[in-house]
Parts: sequence; structure tokens; C-alpha cells
Amino acid sequence: MGQKRRLIEKLRSNPNNVSYEELERLLLWCGFTCRKSGGSHRHFKRPGSTTYTVPEHKPVRKCYVLDAIEFVERYGDLSDD
Repeated sequence: MGQKRRLIEKLRSNPNNVSYEELERLLLWCGFTCRKSGGSHRHFKRPGSTTYTVPEHKPVRKCYVLDAIEFVERYGDLSDD
């Protein structure tokens, strides 16, 4: 199992205790770019995909973690180089 998959499984196994930094690391690692909004939200996008928005709060709410995992599995680059 690759490192990206291990991180996804770690987040999936305990979605209630995920820091924003861990979630951001996963999204950036899978090829998404981050754009800051005027407030506390961050927008992640990859060419050819929709935009995923997540608030920069600690810890990140469970619903955002699970949605981010689904977003990464649908649009992200999960190959380990």
C-alpha cells in the first residue's frame, strides 16, 4: 500500500481527530492546488475537477474529512512516485 493510501486510511479510521494541516497535505500531495479565500476557507482544485472548499479550523469537522477523502479518490492522483 502506498503512502497516500495509508494517509487516507488513517484519516478514514479516525475522522473526528484530523488537523487542517493533515487534510491540506493530502490534497496538495494528490495534485490539487490551494487558493485562499478572503476568510478562513481554502479552495482546492485540480484541472478537470470541481472545486472543493474546506474551512481552516482545528480539528476539521468529520463531514469535511469524509468528503475530502471521496474528492481525492474521485479526482486525485493516488499514484506514489
